[in-house]
Amino acid sequence: MRILLLITSIALLSVAFTSTTEKKDEKPISNHDPASFKEMTIEFYDGGGMFPESERIFISNDSVYYKHYLHGEETRTHWAPTMSELEELHLVFTKNNYAKIESELSHGTVYDLGGAEFTITIDGEIGSANNNGSRFVKEKWRANFQTIRTAISNYAASKLK
Repeated sequence: MRILLLITSIALLSVAFTSTTEKKDEKPISNHDPASFKEMTIEFYDGGGMFPESERIFISNDSVYYKHYLHGEETRTHWAPTMSELEELHLVFTKNNYAKIESELSHGTVYDLGGAEFTITIDGEIGSANNNGSRFVKEKWRANFQTIRTAISNYAASKLK
């Protein structure tokens, strides 16, 4: 019963964080042409909490490293991204203001909350957001964060089929 209650609580928190509306008043940051960049790296983590599952993804111009952990078993996969795949990700990141997304500390006690975090560097400009543990993405940025999170996860999933 306690596990069911915990799973329900996590699901409700997830819905609360992803059901906000996107703010369109923020113009995309962009010293970058959305289809043009020299160097891009993405470090992404999703997991933690009570359930023993996580994924870690590292993406650069010439390689991708994917690590999945579930119940003590670890799977690692490597591949080389195409330029069009990188350009698609780059477009999502710049349209969603990856370098402006802000997180804040919780104002209460958080018990073992899992979640996601990323650090994206494009031509030296760094954006980092954390929505796990005792940090939460500010409401204004939740839709942007979720769009980026989904793009990275979907990209990895498409390569692991």
